[in-house]
Amino acid sequence: VFGIISYIFCLSLVTTFAAPKESQYARFHANQGLVLFIVETIGIIALGIAAAVSGAAAAYIFGLGMVVAVVIGIISWVFGMGTLALSIMGILNAVNGNDKPLPVIGGIRVLK
Repeated sequence: VFGIISYIFCLSLVTTFAAPKESQYARFHANQGLVLFIVETIGIIALGIAAAVSGAAAAYIFGLGMVVAVVIGIISWVFGMGTLALSIMGILNAVNGNDKPLPVIGGIRVLK
């Protein structure tokens, strides 16, 4: 259960603190979920700031506000689909009892 919950956005914080320290399996998935949560949060904030700043600047200076909004929207969609795919991969690993690291972010360790 800890493994599955670890990959559900904010619930990864619950498993970070509640996962038994003696269970390597639970700690592994808690770490993977926490890293994914941190990446998602940073990405959402960065894309939000980029959309606000570049959209306002482009609309004011060049009249390209709509183009910039579409490009950042596409980047946001790709980022969202990528993090969703990582979440699904993590859940499937947890359900199947695997402790296989996620692609791209799997090597990052936050928890011991």
